[in-house]
Amino acid sequence: LESFGKQTAQMVTLKNKVTDPAITDDQANEAKASADAWIAKPVAIKIGDHKVAEFGAQSIASAITLGPDSEKLGDNQTRNGSLIIDGDKLQQYYNDSIKSNFHADRVDGDVIVNSVGDVLQTNVAGHDGITVTDGSDTNVGRDVAEAFAKGSDSVSIQGTCDPQNEKKTTRTVVVSLSSHTVTAIENGQTVRVMHMSAGQGNDYQTGQCQPSGDLCTPTYCDPNSYDNCTPDGDFKVWLKYQSQDMSGTLTLSDGNTEKWDVKDVGFVNYFSKTGCAIHRIATQSAFNDSSIQAMGKNTSHGCVGVGWDQAEWFYNWCLMGTTVHVQA
Repeated sequence: LESFGKQTAQMVTLKNKVTDPAITDDQANEAKASADAWIAKPVAIKIGDHKVAEFGAQSIASAITLGPDSEKLGDNQTRNGSLIIDGDKLQQYYNDSIKSNFHADRVDGDVIVNSVGDVLQTNVAGHDGITVTDGSDTNVGRDVAEAFAKGSDSVSIQGTCDPQNEKKTTRTVVVSLSSHTVTAIENGQTVRVMHMSAGQGNDYQTGQCQPSGDLCTPTYCDPNSYDNCTPDGDFKVWLKYQSQDMSGTLTLSDGNTEKWDVKDVGFVNYFSKTGCAIHRIATQSAFNDSSIQAMGKNTSHGCVGVGWDQAEWFYNWCLMGTTVHVQA
């Protein structure tokens, strides 16, 4: 070793000692598989036939450790191979994070969801009315640990439950490229129909993408490329801007170049990961719903342009995650 400063360098001897890990890679992988299975199938807490809570990923993470098969288990611990789950820690999680959220009085929830059930907005956070019989949940942590180890899906405690009646409002959007409309639908009923201008590459009569396919509003999406898509034209709004400058350059199939640079495009709702959005039609001055209807042609580079008199309302109504079905 070479010394800096006034200290004299000294010889240092290092010795390596190789030790085998207490848990082998195979055992660790088996433990991971077990933990993944537990996370995929949480253990529910039931009062009677009604589920009042569940032990999911966070509770599992707080209560598991790895230990060799030779390691002696503590009180209220159980194992699945090298994976040890501690009932006392599950009990603490129950007391701190589950039971503390029980309320005797029921409150009915009020949420807005999309067509596949994702919650878009919670207007009222509801909860069941739950009363636990004194002492009936003293050993719930131990019981849950055993349920995980044995593959059971629930444990029971004594008490009463008054289930909430949650109000769900379902919102979805249908874009019709042949009728040139955007329809806002709530609980299966039409809320508003707006005229729109779609991609220049879509046939105005049929809505189908013409052979070049350069400037089309998509009627399909690739589930391997886009999130939350199925091949029949179902998307979700994934990005929103109240205002956005839009510019781009696209080389067309015939070799020509299409350029655009539009400032302050209002009320933008992206639904495809290729950059297609429903937004205020990109004109220099106000161009309203009736004008789009009278125009009789598609003018965009693939987006869906709605009237200046409709765009803000639609932006506020169409929450992040709203499902959008595009059809020819």
